[in-house]
Amino acid sequence: MDEKPESSSVKSKFDSPVAYVAVVLLLLIVGGGVCAYLIRTKPGPTGEPEEYLGRLVRVFKAEKTLHRVAVTAYGTTRASKEWAAIAEVKGRTTQLHSRFKEGEILPAGMLLVRIDPYDYQLAVTRFQAEALAKGLQLDELAQTKANLKKIR
Repeated sequence: MDEKPESSSVKSKFDSPVAYVAVVLLLLIVGGGVCAYLIRTKPGPTGEPEEYLGRLVRVFKAEKTLHRVAVTAYGTTRASKEWAAIAEVKGRTTQLHSRFKEGEILPAGMLLVRIDPYDYQLAVTRFQAEALAKGLQLDELAQTKANLKKIR
């Protein structure tokens, strides 16, 4: 078998710290010299400014023409504004405008629905009667209060 010599028996050229430092200093001096040479031999500016010629463009006169544009689209559309009709009074519908349908665009101020006024008038009369009765009850209570003050 071949025996390899131990690493401790073979001495390297850079085993001493002095030799290592000397090699590093030599490399730094050579590198510094190369940098100095490149800086001194660098060509200087010519002294003439470059002339800017601008951007090269093509110019033409635009003429007005008529174009017909056709767009075909597929999908679902939604109205930007929606209105829901909710009756605030009870009653039977007696008249409904023929154009009053979902999705129909109608002009402002158009009479859309007429409700039978009988139920509404009956409710108004009933509420007026109740208001009158409550007013009479207030008058009676006021009179009772006045009578009680006289008794005391």
